[in-house]
Amino acid sequence: MTGRTSRTTRRPRYSRGPFSHRDNSRLIAHVEEALAVSSFSCYNILTQMRESIIFGDAMIQRISEFDKAAVLYINNRLRTRLLDYFFIGATYLGSDVFALGVILGLFFFPGRNFNSFAAAAALSLFFTSITVGVVKFFVKRKRPFEKLINLNSIKIGVDQFSFPSGHTAAAFTLAATVALLTSSPLISFIYYMLATLVAMSRVYLGVHYPSDVAAGAVVGTSYAVVVHFMILGRV
Repeated sequence: MTGRTSRTTRRPRYSRGPFSHRDNSRLIAHVEEALAVSSFSCYNILTQMRESIIFGDAMIQRISEFDKAAVLYINNRLRTRLLDYFFIGATYLGSDVFALGVILGLFFFPGRNFNSFAAAAALSLFFTSITVGVVKFFVKRKRPFEKLINLNSIKIGVDQFSFPSGHTAAAFTLAATVALLTSSPLISFIYYMLATLVAMSRVYLGVHYPSDVAAGAVVGTSYAVVVHFMILGRV
């Protein structure tokens, strides 16, 4: 009698991999949670950005309204023939011709302090002029006499755009340079008063808004400080 050996066929056991079904479920839950948190964070960031933009637009609108009201008030209430002549003369103190004349005069004037002032002022005015030109090109703000009806303006030293004021920037560049180089508070005060008169003249003549001259003062003063401390190495 021949015996037969019964063979049991074993099915291959397939590996489930490194994660079980429960692990996969947990992983999916963590991913969903992370996506939810990221989405909520992005929503908050976008909301804050939107609120910042709205706040910024509101501030710009308020500044624009103040600018227009100030120019119209000065033009309609404060204009006199005597002040016209006075501010016409004052506005030339911020012209390129005046600034260049001062610098060239001090270059040839005997004295080390005068030469230092001329060098610092020339370098500061160079950077100031470039910055004013670039900002005007990109901002493209129209001048008051192009936007406001019935504005009686005196167009002296005007180019196509308004923001920032180049005359004011040049005047405050010179004033800040003097203040940084001189030890006399009186001389610094006098130069800052002249620069302020230039800024006032630009608004009085109807060729700039108050924010134009404020920005010009900041630009001019900033470059005077940068040149004084960082480029010329004065402490």
